[in-house]
Amino acid sequence: MGLDFSKLLTKDRSIALDSTVFIYALNEHEHFPDAAKLLSAVKEGLNTAMTSVMTLLEVAVHPYKTGSAQLVEEHRKFISGNGKIRIVDVSQAVALKAAELRVKYHLKTPDAIHLATAIEANCSLFFTADKDFQTKISEIIIIHIEPTPKA
Repeated sequence: MGLDFSKLLTKDRSIALDSTVFIYALNEHEHFPDAAKLLSAVKEGLNTAMTSVMTLLEVAVHPYKTGSAQLVEEHRKFISGNGKIRIVDVSQAVALKAAELRVKYHLKTPDAIHLATAIEANCSLFFTADKDFQTKISEIIIIHIEPTPKA
């Protein structure tokens, strides 16, 4: 079943991608095939996509653990979608919005930063596979990438 990306990814929409999307796609996680499908659709589409620099931090941990500088660079290129996905730094405005969101929704700091980055970048959709975003967020539409049922 999965998500219908043709309806969600329109050229007039700016979207944000949580780190979980990249992590599941990079690991080719069998229960989250929509993560890889989403990234493929973004790379082929006309819409604007972004992610927080926090994604780079979270995705680079494994390559650094394995001591592979080459893998770190490959992951960075993967996250940027070879230029189709903008990696946004944390600004003072993002930090303050993240603090506000932490208080309002009881989010962890990394989650609040991801969300604040998306809101400050005027994104209309935030894609995630993180269950911490089950809370109703009024500032942006959260699209959950759900796991496929286990056989």
